[in-house]
Amino acid sequence: MVRDRYSAVAIVLHWLIAAAIVFQLILGWRGHGLRTTLEGFSLIQLHKSVGVTILALSLVRLAWRLTHRPPPEPETLAPWERR
Repeated sequence: MVRDRYSAVAIVLHWLIAAAIVFQLILGWRGHGLRTTLEGFSLIQLHKSVGVTILALSLVRLAWRLTHRPPPEPETLAPWERR
């Protein structure tokens, strides 16, 4: 069976990882100019936890990609887009 789009699992993993990366960026920007040491420590711990979660989701996504074929590329792609 040839699919014409990515599976729901691949799509959900993609957007979860994307959202977590955006959250990481926000945490990083928020880390500048913290008033207390406890506030900074808590933010760093959250930043680490989100980073480990991104790594785990990325590994799951990689495993999914290796075991499930992606949809074929559209025939309308130019040669430079195929590369």
